[in-house]
Parts: sequence; C-alpha cells; structure tokens
Amino acid sequence: MAASPAARSKVAGLVLAALCLGAAAAGLVSLWARGRATFAGDNPLAALEAAEHVDPLNWLYPYKRAELLQRMGRREEAAALYRKALSLNRSCATCWIGLAEVARATGGD
Repeated sequence: MAASPAARSKVAGLVLAALCLGAAAAGLVSLWARGRATFAGDNPLAALEAAEHVDPLNWLYPYKRAELLQRMGRREEAAALYRKALSLNRSCATCWIGLAEVARATGGD
C-alpha cells in the first residue's frame, strides 16, 4: 500500500530536519575544537593536536601545527603536516607555500 502524499511530505520533512540537526552538531563540534585550540595557553601544539582528534577532517589544524613547527625549526615535521593539510584541502595555497619554504630551507624539492 502506497503512502499518501501528506505522509511522504512529513517523512521528507523529518529526514531534512534530522540532516540539519546533524550538520549543526558537526559544526558545533568543530567550533568547540577551534575554540580549544585558540585558547591553548602554554602548549598550542598539544591543543591543535587535540582539536585535530576531535575534527580530523579539518585541514586547518595540521596547517596551523605545521606553521608553528616551522617557526620552531622542526622542518621535517612541518613538511609532513603541510602534506597532511594538503591531503584534506588541495587548494590551500598557504600550505603549498609553507611546503615550498620548508623545501627551500632544507635544500629539498
């Protein structure tokens, strides 16, 4: 027996509401992780790593860690994190620039 148009419309509305709720929850988790990383206190590297565990698909966390590591002279670790950020966001121009700066500083390609 086929469902009435009103019943189908109600189901579609419920599905849409559930999808919106899921997207909102994911956004809140990402916002929370970003807030923790921003107000890291004494160890921003650890805070960014923790934020990355909460939101592993966000390219910004490995990129920010790479920036910090590069400033600290830890270029090999920085290069690996720039590559990780690029695997999540191929269009990150600053990731490409950071990787090029590491290569120039280490004499690599």
